[in-house]
Amino acid sequence: MTHLTFVSEFNSYHRMRSEALDDAENTRIFGKCANPSGHGHRYRIEVTLAAKVTEKRPYVLPRTEISRLVEEILAPKLRHRNVDEVFGPGFVSSGENLAKAIWNLIETELTTEVSLISVKVVETRKNAFVYREESKNSSRQLLI
Repeated sequence: MTHLTFVSEFNSYHRMRSEALDDAENTRIFGKCANPSGHGHRYRIEVTLAAKVTEKRPYVLPRTEISRLVEEILAPKLRHRNVDEVFGPGFVSSGENLAKAIWNLIETELTTEVSLISVKVVETRKNAFVYREESKNSSRQLLI
């Protein structure tokens, strides 16, 4: 298997808040990140895929498909968007949850020849989150 990691960066914003908690508890847990006005990040998204590279298939994923994934799947959800609103009511926009939500977006585009290995969300220089769905066989190929 050969692995390919493609990287995209998006400016987005969010507010760390759980609807299950009151404002005081949200502030206690999330601190300044619970600010009602929200705050922004330049998220770095790293998506790793794997496939068997052969003479007939000399790539993990054609570059046109990487561009499509970035511009048609990720960008409309992440570029200059409030990720709390994009992923719906009750979504707590932690880096952990964002990595899983991005996994779900990409996975719906895959079929059997290409495996989704991981989604990494770099939120700041000091923290990053990686989602891998190790308990499930997620081998799917991109619909091209």
